[in-house]
Amino acid sequence: IAEWISVVVPEDQARVEAALQAAKAPGDVIELEYRVVGPEGAARWLKLRGRAAGSNGTPGERWHGVAIDSTPQIESLRELRQSE
Repeated sequence: IAEWISVVVPEDQARVEAALQAAKAPGDVIELEYRVVGPEGAARWLKLRGRAAGSNGTPGERWHGVAIDSTPQIESLRELRQSE
Protein backbone atom coordinates (compact mmCIF):
# COMPACT_ATOMS: atom_id res chain seq x y z
CA ILE A 1 0.00 0.00 0.00
CA ALA A 2 2.82 2.41 0.87
CA GLU A 3 4.24 2.31 -2.67
CA TRP A 4 0.81 3.01 -4.14
CA ILE A 5 0.11 5.84 -1.69
CA SER A 6 3.45 7.47 -2.56
CA VAL A 7 2.14 8.59 -5.99
CA VAL A 8 -1.11 10.00 -4.56
CA VAL A 9 -1.01 13.79 -4.09
CA PRO A 10 -0.33 14.63 -0.42
CA GLU A 11 -3.76 16.25 0.11
CA ASP A 12 -5.50 12.98 -0.88
CA GLN A 13 -3.19 10.45 0.78
CA ALA A 14 -4.93 10.16 4.16
CA ARG A 15 -8.37 9.73 2.54
CA VAL A 16 -7.10 7.09 0.09
CA GLU A 17 -5.24 5.17 2.77
CA ALA A 18 -8.30 5.20 5.05
CA ALA A 19 -10.48 3.86 2.22
CA LEU A 20 -7.98 1.08 1.49
CA GLN A 21 -7.76 0.13 5.16
CA ALA A 22 -11.56 0.05 5.44
CA ALA A 23 -11.89 -2.29 2.44
CA LYS A 24 -9.51 -5.11 3.35
CA ALA A 25 -11.90 -7.97 4.09
CA PRO A 26 -12.52 -10.25 1.10
CA GLY A 27 -15.48 -8.93 -0.86
CA ASP A 28 -15.34 -5.38 0.56
CA VAL A 29 -15.98 -2.76 -2.12
CA ILE A 30 -13.83 0.31 -2.57
CA GLU A 31 -14.92 3.26 -4.68
CA LEU A 32 -13.18 6.63 -4.65
CA GLU A 33 -11.73 9.41 -6.75
CA TYR A 34 -8.30 10.85 -6.05
CA ARG A 35 -5.32 12.52 -7.69
CA VAL A 36 -1.94 11.00 -8.55
CA VAL A 37 1.25 12.64 -9.75
CA GLY A 38 2.39 11.27 -13.09
CA PRO A 39 5.98 10.87 -14.29
CA GLU A 40 5.83 14.28 -15.96
CA GLY A 41 4.86 15.87 -12.62
CA ALA A 42 1.26 16.75 -13.53
CA ALA A 43 -1.62 15.66 -11.31
CA ARG A 44 -4.23 13.36 -12.86
CA TRP A 45 -7.59 12.31 -11.39
CA LEU A 46 -8.30 8.60 -11.05
CA LYS A 47 -11.66 6.99 -10.35
CA LEU A 48 -11.22 3.64 -8.63
CA ARG A 49 -13.75 0.87 -8.12
CA GLY A 50 -12.77 -2.54 -6.88
CA ARG A 51 -13.29 -5.41 -4.49
CA ALA A 52 -10.87 -6.70 -1.86
CA ALA A 53 -9.42 -10.12 -2.61
CA GLY A 54 -8.53 -12.79 -0.12
CA SER A 55 -9.31 -16.34 0.78
CA ASN A 56 -11.00 -18.01 3.72
CA GLY A 57 -11.82 -14.66 5.32
CA THR A 58 -8.17 -13.62 5.48
CA PRO A 59 -7.73 -9.89 4.91
CA GLY A 60 -5.13 -8.96 2.35
CA GLU A 61 -3.63 -6.08 0.51
CA ARG A 62 -4.97 -7.01 -2.92
CA TRP A 63 -7.93 -5.65 -4.80
CA HIS A 64 -9.47 -6.55 -8.14
CA GLY A 65 -11.05 -3.72 -10.04
CA VAL A 66 -10.51 -0.85 -12.39
CA ALA A 67 -9.03 2.63 -12.19
CA ILE A 68 -9.83 5.07 -14.96
CA ASP A 69 -8.36 8.48 -15.70
CA SER A 70 -11.21 10.86 -14.95
CA THR A 71 -9.13 14.02 -15.52
CA PRO A 72 -10.97 15.02 -18.74
CA GLN A 73 -14.36 14.84 -16.98
CA ILE A 74 -13.12 16.79 -13.95
CA GLU A 75 -11.60 19.48 -16.17
CA SER A 76 -14.77 19.74 -18.29
CA LEU A 77 -16.91 20.18 -15.18
CA ARG A 78 -14.53 22.81 -13.83
CA GLU A 79 -14.65 24.75 -17.13
CA LEU A 80 -18.44 24.52 -17.25
CA ARG A 81 -18.77 25.89 -13.70
CA GLN A 82 -16.39 28.74 -14.49
CA SER A 83 -18.39 29.71 -17.57
CA GLU A 84 -21.67 30.01 -15.63
